[in-house]
Amino acid sequence: MPAAQVPTTAAGQRRPDSMDLVVRPRWWTGRVPIAGALLAVAWLLPLLTHLAGVDALLVPVMLVVLAGLLRGGRGGVDQLLLASVLLFGAFCVVGLATSALSIAPAPVPVAGTVFTALVGLGVATGRRPRIELRLRPADLVVTGAAVLIAALTLRQFIKRDEVGRLALLAPGEDLARHFELFDTIGRLDGYAFVHPARAVQLTVGTHYPQGLHFLYMVLDRFWRSSDGWVGGPAAMDWMVWCHVATYLWFAAAVLWAVRRVAGPAMTAPRAVVVLGAATAYLFFGDPITIMLRGFPNELAGLGLAAVLLAVLARPLHRTVEQIATVALLLVGISFTYYLFLPVAGLVVLGWAVTARARLLRHRVVVAVGVLVASVAAVPVLVNPEANSGSQLVLLGTAIPVSGSVLLVTLMLAVAGIGSGPGLRSPAWRIWAGFAAGSLAVAFGLSGYQYQQTGHLSSYYGEKAYHLVVVVAVIGLGGLVRLLPAVPGPGPGPGPGRLRSLVPTAALLVASFAAFGVVGPASSSVGGSYGMGLLRGREGVRDDGPAVAYRASRAYPDGAGRITVDLSHGAWANFYGTLYGLAIQRTYIHGSSWYAFLYPDGEPKTLADLERQLLATDRPVRLVIGDPSARFLVLDPDGPRRPAGGAGRDDTGDEGALTNVAAARYLAAKYPDRVEVVSLGG
Repeated sequence: MPAAQVPTTAAGQRRPDSMDLVVRPRWWTGRVPIAGALLAVAWLLPLLTHLAGVDALLVPVMLVVLAGLLRGGRGGVDQLLLASVLLFGAFCVVGLATSALSIAPAPVPVAGTVFTALVGLGVATGRRPRIELRLRPADLVVTGAAVLIAALTLRQFIKRDEVGRLALLAPGEDLARHFELFDTIGRLDGYAFVHPARAVQLTVGTHYPQGLHFLYMVLDRFWRSSDGWVGGPAAMDWMVWCHVATYLWFAAAVLWAVRRVAGPAMTAPRAVVVLGAATAYLFFGDPITIMLRGFPNELAGLGLAAVLLAVLARPLHRTVEQIATVALLLVGISFTYYLFLPVAGLVVLGWAVTARARLLRHRVVVAVGVLVASVAAVPVLVNPEANSGSQLVLLGTAIPVSGSVLLVTLMLAVAGIGSGPGLRSPAWRIWAGFAAGSLAVAFGLSGYQYQQTGHLSSYYGEKAYHLVVVVAVIGLGGLVRLLPAVPGPGPGPGPGRLRSLVPTAALLVASFAAFGVVGPASSSVGGSYGMGLLRGREGVRDDGPAVAYRASRAYPDGAGRITVDLSHGAWANFYGTLYGLAIQRTYIHGSSWYAFLYPDGEPKTLADLERQLLATDRPVRLVIGDPSARFLVLDPDGPRRPAGGAGRDDTGDEGALTNVAAARYLAAKYPDRVEVVSLGG
């Protein structure tokens, strides 16, 4: 076409024409050299940090880079929170492949692979990592609330040594079994259920959901800049810190979900009041008991469920990111605590039906998302022993939920929703669906447990109510429509109002802390469990965990024997034996011993102790100390025990053998089976 005849716009710019033969550059032209350089950095950086022994620095870098590539949320808080769930879900999926191929998750290949994937994502989308540092006022309140919970929680854990930290979490007993599975995954370099023949020789929990244990193991190697596994006391302390970090992430996720579900009406002043109430409930109410009883998997599952509820109620702006997030959240929930999976799956299905027009524009992405989400079936399928009615009626150490506080919280949430558009709002319809589903599961489990045992609710029933608690807390976001816009003393509309409401929120939190009105009363302090943690009066005495750590250092891997703690009072011996078995990797052979020593169990005679010894398939090491400690009785039908309740140090008859005498008697009678070790040397 002659130059004079080239079509132009009114502004004189060249108008596109179908006959124009100008060759346009492909989408990747110009990015290949940059991508090549970034790929080199993706592998060079992990190599350098590994040589320097600072692989731990790579973890926040991976999180921030992925967060910077996301565009579906609003602000840096959204980016970081969503990046954390995407990385976790991806780790659960990739862990299946590395476990099956027996590839050790060492820091250099893990980080190099993650950075390579991030480079590919950046090239494919044309995005550069960018964190939105300017936060909305409500996001600042969320951040402040999360920091407050972190400060309240970490106080006792930071000031204590490894023994004291374990003592805070010891009463739940479950942490010992979580550690055993965590240690097994570290020794196998992957999921235990992928290597059943080897795993059954190391742990009794081969089929338990293992995504969180796998992540803890990988993070431990980054922290130590190590390609291998060590286990032992250091690994137990790492597990404790990971458990605490999981609770802090859970609290942040729930607070974020409250803000997101509330929507634009969540202004900063209203956020101070609503999130102040949520913060009080999370730390001084029922949720803190989940952490104090050592349930890391449940905490992670609840946090993931909260994020799922939030992104379904108010979907991300980018459909592809929404699909990926929902799919990986389902995987994460299943790989941590799939008791919540039925509710999550049904609500996702309902959302997909209502959003089908939007989803059908991305058929290929939806197909990939469904394929990824199908991985959520793996923990369910490999765990047939737990998918039975008998499992649902098991007893445990979960602290009962405060029903009255939960009911009031739900009523407040419903009142807030009713004051606005109500169920005409898609966001609150999703919340209502989640609430109805979680209540149905909780009521159904309670009814089944009552039918089978005569108890209205037990271990898994309380876990189901924990999901209701989280959904109720998120529903408090509806209260923003009931709160008036309070004028502040400052000239600005936001900061002045914020300052005017901070004292109100502080008074609210303080009242909950002082009177324990948001949850069950602590058995060890006059107030809530959160107040007990602040005062350092939760947990158990240090003497039992101290023996567990001391014996584990003196006899790594048990040194061919089962270590049984008889050195102190009954409860100290119980916890010393339980956690010692876990740390020394002898739990699978000696778990019957901690059950035998349970102080609130049937009274034990010397003959019972002798039978327990002979029934053990390994030699036994009896640790002695306090010369007056005794747990044996003469007549199990009429024990003459000292007065007191559960938790007393001495549960034996005054006329029965002391622990020291009983241990020496057995050592003299069975010298080839019994070794006696005195704490005094």
